[in-house]
Amino acid sequence: METQTREFQLYLQTTGGYTAQQRTHQGRAHLVVPVTMMVEGVHVGSAGPLLHTIAELGKFPESWNGIPVVIDHPEVNGHNISANAPDVIDARTVGRVYNTKVSGSKLKAEVWLDTDRLRQVSSVTLAQINAAEILEVSVGVFTEEQAEEGEWNGEQYNAVAINHRPDHLALLPGGRGACSVEDGCGIRANKKKGEVDVKEQEIELQVMKDKKAEGYDAIEIMDNTASGLVERVETLRQKIDAMDSNDSVHYLREAFDDFVVYEVRFRMGGTKLYKQGYQINDSGVVELTGTPTEVQKKVEYINVNNGFVRTKPPKKEVNTMERTIGNCPRCLEKVNKLIANGQSKFVEDDRVWLLTLEETQLDKLAPEVVKEVKEVPVVDAAKVIKDYEDSLTPEARFAKLPADVQEQHNVAIRLYKARQDAMRKDILANTAEGVWTEDLLKTLNNDVLEGIYNSVKKEENAVISFALNAAAPVKTLSKERAPLLPTGIELEETKN
Repeated sequence: METQTREFQLYLQTTGGYTAQQRTHQGRAHLVVPVTMMVEGVHVGSAGPLLHTIAELGKFPESWNGIPVVIDHPEVNGHNISANAPDVIDARTVGRVYNTKVSGSKLKAEVWLDTDRLRQVSSVTLAQINAAEILEVSVGVFTEEQAEEGEWNGEQYNAVAINHRPDHLALLPGGRGACSVEDGCGIRANKKKGEVDVKEQEIELQVMKDKKAEGYDAIEIMDNTASGLVERVETLRQKIDAMDSNDSVHYLREAFDDFVVYEVRFRMGGTKLYKQGYQINDSGVVELTGTPTEVQKKVEYINVNNGFVRTKPPKKEVNTMERTIGNCPRCLEKVNKLIANGQSKFVEDDRVWLLTLEETQLDKLAPEVVKEVKEVPVVDAAKVIKDYEDSLTPEARFAKLPADVQEQHNVAIRLYKARQDAMRKDILANTAEGVWTEDLLKTLNNDVLEGIYNSVKKEENAVISFALNAAAPVKTLSKERAPLLPTGIELEETKN
């Protein structure tokens, strides 16, 4: 039986000696890196050579926490200004300083960088951080100067800085800080160049022992900076980052020998993946070639020989047809149905991959059967409201009364109107012309009309009963009142 050699490759990051930690802060993705902000010594800043003692620098380490991290020192007309202003915060700030402490003669801390902000403000700095490159920094700090000239470790100074009041920390891509990398400052590993970290060596040794115990026959420790791979990837990342716009943000997702895959996140929502060719000339400049093609990532990028070092042992090739027939007789049938089903979006090119799946996995890929949805009648809300309001009118309520009640009501209304007409006619006939008009009398309510009618002097009147239960009006004569009859009713005189 042939024995397969299992290899394990341990990659060591050696460019800058630090690793950017992925953290979430205030709901946003951040990169956390170590920084030495200042070391004790003579540093030449805008105020000339000043001696900064660690006793003064570290008098209140917590006062450095929370200061903004900006790209380059903010200036106005060539003069340094505070970074704690709204316009500077909006334009330059990419993170904050946290966890400041004094370590020997150094003032150390952590820089928490907002990944998206750093990409927008300085994609070059983001590429340097991702490549673990040493980066120059410079503190913006207000101090008081104690008049005292002297020499410290062979360097002359004009005054001693005291009462440090930190304002910001500036990252200087391509620049040089007053406390430079050579002085021991900057975003860098927490050890000097050439020093050996015993703890790291112990961890690497333990990893190798563990992998040997797991059955790996060969263990290779590789320096991934020696092959140029990091430089190539970071060059590509800078190119992709530079494609950012007001509408979208770009992220490098995969890098192969002759093409890249990058993600576009639209600021209004939604993402897309694109594949595009590229070339790197002798000067290290990246040029994207061809037209970007939208792609989807399923399990892997098919039919691409990326040329990178394999980090996992290859799987034994399996004849998918033999596996299907031997272990899953129904799988072939289900794969055929998936490809034939237009809702599944699988095509013939997916057959080989589909045949590697188990029957239960194929069942999960089958499109769901859409259940018939009964049509729900649409309710006209406006009509319902109008019908309800109409039902509240007097006419609507009257229409719902019994027929005999409606008849009695109509009779009473006719008698009521007949009496009012008779009173108005009598008032007009027994008053001077112009005192009353019929239109005016029609505007008066019944009580007022009765009062006016009773106050008008009449020669002879008749008292008429309009009782609802009477078969007909009862006619009586009076010497004092004239008969007041509705239109069409005549009064006969009775004899004694």
